[in-house]
Amino acid sequence: MKTAFTTLWLLSAVLLTGCVPFGVGVGGAVPVPSLSKKKIEQGREITAREIQFVVPGRTTRAEVVTQLGNDFRDSPRVSALAYSWQYEGGFKIIWGYGFIGGYGGSGVQDFGWRALFVAFDQDGRVVQSQYYRLKGSKSLDEQLEDWAQRHGAASLTSKLRLQAK
Repeated sequence: MKTAFTTLWLLSAVLLTGCVPFGVGVGGAVPVPSLSKKKIEQGREITAREIQFVVPGRTTRAEVVTQLGNDFRDSPRVSALAYSWQYEGGFKIIWGYGFIGGYGGSGVQDFGWRALFVAFDQDGRVVQSQYYRLKGSKSLDEQLEDWAQRHGAASLTSKLRLQAK
């Protein structure tokens, strides 16, 4: 199996980087995934087995924190929290193209940064929970809040205004 994977990888690399017909060049990189379990560099990974108890509309915020622990990021603006972790390593794929008189390129990065997002309604019950691949271009807070607003989390600012009245 390992030999077949290595052969396929080498063939893909040769095909991607060796094609230069009629003045057009194509370059690329093929990621080689780790064959062993990913190591956690930071935080604690929350597994699917650990969140089986979460039922939207029934499970409360207190139950989530009791079961999963206090190592989470709490949003100050929406009723949502994030348990985040980062895998060791990550990868970067860059590809490009060239032709007579010009060139271009693009790429994909994965820093191995993951999270479990959990959104709550105004009564503190789960609305939605989802694993999320975090991007390096935005903070954890920004990504959590964007996600929570799209998935119906209660706004804490409106709740505070109602309590003040």
